[in-house]
Amino acid sequence: MFLDHLATDIEHLEWLNGLPGDGQIEPSGTDGCEGIRPLSSFLITPSVDLSALAEHHQKDMPYLIQYFVNSLGRDATSCADLMSCFLFTSKYTSALVEIGYHDADQRIGEIESFLYSSNENN
Repeated sequence: MFLDHLATDIEHLEWLNGLPGDGQIEPSGTDGCEGIRPLSSFLITPSVDLSALAEHHQKDMPYLIQYFVNSLGRDATSCADLMSCFLFTSKYTSALVEIGYHDADQRIGEIESFLYSSNENN
């Protein structure tokens, strides 16, 4: 649910980064203010479908939350997306942390390159 908004935020950042190059905004600051400079982004998304993971852990949710989500009359995918926002059981959050560690480990070289290159530019 929130990952869709993250992709939109990245698109917006890229659009803003293009404004000085298009001549629409002056890249250098005036009156002693710092100028606009492009910002780099690095997007890491989960390697698994979090809605499917939430659906798998639905049985761990308190009964009242399960009842609420299921009574909305939405399709299974929408319910799973909603569950991923409410599901804070230890089994689910532990699975999320493991996925995060695994995904970061798979891309550690890219992460380090991004962080060190961003540090050198400042």
